Amino acid sequence: MKKHLTLSLAVALMILPLLPATAPGEEGEQEQLPEGQTAFIKAKCNLCHTVVAAGIGEPREESEEESDIVLPPDLSTVGSLREAEWLTLYLQKKETLGDEKHVKKFKGEDEDLAAIIGWLMTMKAPGDTLAAEPEAEEVPAEETPTEEAPSGEAPAEETD
Repeated sequence: MKKHLTLSLAVALMILPLLPATAPGEEGEQEQLPEGQTAFIKAKCNLCHTVVAAGIGEPREESEEESDIVLPPDLSTVGSLREAEWLTLYLQKKETLGDEKHVKKFKGEDEDLAAIIGWLMTMKAPGDTLAAEPEAEEVPAEETPTEEAPSGEAPAEETD
């Protein structure tokens, strides 16, 4: 029995270094996240805020009951609502929303803050391409072509 246990332990110790350190698929998913999203999670912003559009948190239903509790907003469309400079100042408690400053001052590295802000600026309302793409010049509408008769046929004559 003791010999069998020792042999099993020796085999396990030889195989262990060959096994992946993370669960299958976990490492690939982590590498695919944008840098700003990774910094958002690292800074624990997701403990209060949701970004449903990026798979962070679940949609919240509005309560019909009156409550004194104000939940932090979902940031799925913040890029359509705010400018990067304003968000940066707000997270540094140098700007207010209404009469309130952000609950916590961002204490991470400047590079992480810049990455978070850059990522949040990509969070746009559906159909909002104003900031994502340069504004296209308006092309005048062409006149509607007159109906032409198919080739080989004489045009139809108008009758009074």
